[in-house]
Amino acid sequence: MNRDRRASLGFALAMGIVGILSCAKTPTAPKPSNPTSAESASAIPLAAPTPRPAADLPKIERCADCHEHLVREWSRTAMAHALGPIVPGELSGLEPVAEQGSEFVYQFDEAENSAVMLETSREKPNFSRSVPLAFAIGAGSKDRAYAASVGAYIWFAPLEVVGTGDQREAALAPAHAQWPGSRFTSPITPECLSCHTDALPPAGYPLHQNPISTGWRPRGLSCKACHGEVEGHADWQESDAPEGTSDPILSLTQMGRTERVSVCAACHLQGDVRIILADARPGVPLPGKDLLESRAVFVAAEPDRDVGFVSHVERLALARCYTETTELDCTTCHSPHRDLSNPAERQRTRASCTNCHGSNSMSTAMDCAQTPELRPQQADCVDCHMRLTDVFDVKKVQVHDHFIQKRLGPPSQFANTRANESPDGNWRQFTWPGETPPEHNRDPGLQLMAFYSRGHTAAALELLEVEPGSAARRLPMYHHARGALFEAVGRLEEAREAYETALELDPATGPSAVNLGATLAQLGHMSEALAVLDEHLARHPASNTGFINRSIVRYQLRDLRGSIEDQESALELWPSADQATTLSELWSELGDREKSVAYTKLASRLENGASR
Repeated sequence: MNRDRRASLGFALAMGIVGILSCAKTPTAPKPSNPTSAESASAIPLAAPTPRPAADLPKIERCADCHEHLVREWSRTAMAHALGPIVPGELSGLEPVAEQGSEFVYQFDEAENSAVMLETSREKPNFSRSVPLAFAIGAGSKDRAYAASVGAYIWFAPLEVVGTGDQREAALAPAHAQWPGSRFTSPITPECLSCHTDALPPAGYPLHQNPISTGWRPRGLSCKACHGEVEGHADWQESDAPEGTSDPILSLTQMGRTERVSVCAACHLQGDVRIILADARPGVPLPGKDLLESRAVFVAAEPDRDVGFVSHVERLALARCYTETTELDCTTCHSPHRDLSNPAERQRTRASCTNCHGSNSMSTAMDCAQTPELRPQQADCVDCHMRLTDVFDVKKVQVHDHFIQKRLGPPSQFANTRANESPDGNWRQFTWPGETPPEHNRDPGLQLMAFYSRGHTAAALELLEVEPGSAARRLPMYHHARGALFEAVGRLEEAREAYETALELDPATGPSAVNLGATLAQLGHMSEALAVLDEHLARHPASNTGFINRSIVRYQLRDLRGSIEDQESALELWPSADQATTLSELWSELGDREKSVAYTKLASRLENGASR
């Protein structure tokens, strides 16, 4: 709340959609003009430099009693280490990166047994800020992102590490490559972490609260992610399988292909938008069911050569290898228990095509082998039929395009990173080839949510009066999106009704309560606004935007001390020079010059990157 906001009764609105899986492709938190922040004490000490043995991976110790070999193999995979502490030395020797389009330069550093990100300015010689890094996201086989602790929240750090070994280098993280000057405003939510661990942080609002203070520690995926109730299975085995009971663990070999591929698609079907449907649990869906029962996934309506970092299933579903057989799935080529960086496993995987194409009945591979002049020296099936290409959403990373084709064009090259395969929102809901689409396919309400979540406001507004399907109607965040759209066009009474509907469906829907409080205040219902925000903050005491909105309401009611109290709470949660300046103005208005000057000095220190 700066001077202009107070004068015009503007409001800081939390507009992120809970339940839309965006993995922070778009900054969703309100962005102060200068979100400088104090240091946080929430960094995790650096981990031991040796790889973790299988016994150190929670939830799989009991599996190792009977499946020691599989567990040992699994513990070496990237999935087992897809989330975890930062290892000493992994950030050393990396060059600084100047952010194009802004004044800032970023660099990794390790100090006092913890990792930090240094932010300096090419325009302000005295500016320097050190932000603690809490943990790492990704195994580092392609790239590795980092969680930065700013105030009470975690955000994607501006830099990632791409490459491995001697080829490691620092590169701008996707949000910072796409939106220069983002400065730690791309939030890390449970859905961002859900493909990296099956032990998510405790639920709460805001979704990007720093979980380290709760005792949560990051770890990768365990057996449970793909096999379901492994603890129940171990109990069942140890009880000598009582008569009349069944083993609760899932057997992937007894599933249909859609259910088998859904296990992988839970993380490897990226899409531009993914919406969690009603009654679906956050995080990786439990295996054994069709993914599309619990997720609506929007992909490009007209796929082209552009490939996303995690687009494997979407692209595979375009290939004749998939559409003209009922047997091929991800495990036809990949063993999920084995580390693909192992040369022998890599060779076995790349030779999997000959399982189908090397028989006497199918001569494709045989013909290829007989005409070496038509293919590169030492090439295998993957080299010629699965294009190795840059991806549009992560810098300096290449993947194999899983759209298997007879003849390939050259790799794609992207001058600029972008968030979506289809930036103009020309989407369709993903469906399994040859199968009946799910009931929620083409639900106008889900389409509205998808457009809204990616900033296609005009397209979303066209669906505002269209009757939603039953899937969207049950979702609190569908009604929240409608409320935000009504607000955008000045239809405040209808916005109020939409937010209230969202809260009727789920009273804990934080963004709707924050926005409802603001909307009621704009309608002049100050007492109602205060009551809504009081209840919201009692339920969600870490809501920075809740405190800001209540501060504005209290200011309008001439409760200056209450307004100051809320602004100070907001500052503690997300320190910024703007917040400190607002507090200086409020204390000045209250007549306390000493405190006004103190907050002016704090604003100056924060402007220059100092901690509180």
